[in-house]
Amino acid sequence: MSGISMCLEQTPEVDYLKYSFLNSYDICNRVDLNEYYTYYNYLYFQDTLTPVDFIEIRWNDLLGDLAGMCTKTYSGTIIELNPIYLNKYPEEFPSIIVHEMIHLITLDHGDRFLEEVERISKLGLEINVYCKHNLSVEG
Repeated sequence: MSGISMCLEQTPEVDYLKYSFLNSYDICNRVDLNEYYTYYNYLYFQDTLTPVDFIEIRWNDLLGDLAGMCTKTYSGTIIELNPIYLNKYPEEFPSIIVHEMIHLITLDHGDRFLEEVERISKLGLEINVYCKHNLSVEG
């Protein structure tokens, strides 16, 4: 069962079906990033990450080959997702947003990051540590 299917079955109180990845054009118009962040924070992190009101989550089509990026500065924290990448590989959305959420715990891909990846995979979501696709090659 895919990560998004799992979410749909486990959250009847939230209308995640309206964000179906099927037969739609642009992921930016279909996915409420704040809703998904809040849901995944609850599901995989027991609401221990920064609340959605104190973080900026946005689309950025200038990320090039990156599927996503997490940036922490003195002025705030930003998670950015690449809509070009996710329009091409929408099935990777849960893995990519949760990957970036792990960066709220640790910014690098070291041992702490890999521990979180392993913990979350035991809950049923496989996290890619590195992007599986190269958009500049695949076009």
